[in-house]
Amino acid sequence: MLTSAVGLCASRVVLQKSKKSGKKTVVKFTIDCAQPVEDRVLDVASFEKFLHDHIKVNGKAGALGDAVVINREKTKLVVAAEMPFSKRYVHANYDVFLCRMCTSRLPRMLGVV
Repeated sequence: MLTSAVGLCASRVVLQKSKKSGKKTVVKFTIDCAQPVEDRVLDVASFEKFLHDHIKVNGKAGALGDAVVINREKTKLVVAAEMPFSKRYVHANYDVFLCRMCTSRLPRMLGVV
């Protein structure tokens, strides 16, 4: 049940990648969490805090500095990075967050279904 709930939620989040050219390569990822927020599975503020605490820069978690910037706009998060940064890393952090949230909410989710 947990796997299907996580898979269902993970498939609804849309990651969009855009690059800006210049002296430094900036990679932007837009995470649209509108559907999980409507389903009351995900809280955008707690997900933003989770990303701030768990994204690693130079091997240190939580020390983003100027290398990574995370902005929140209602149900969207924008992660902009000036370093080599992959979509897979953002998605892996999203999966970890969902697993932690779904295991804490599992009894409530089973009660609703």
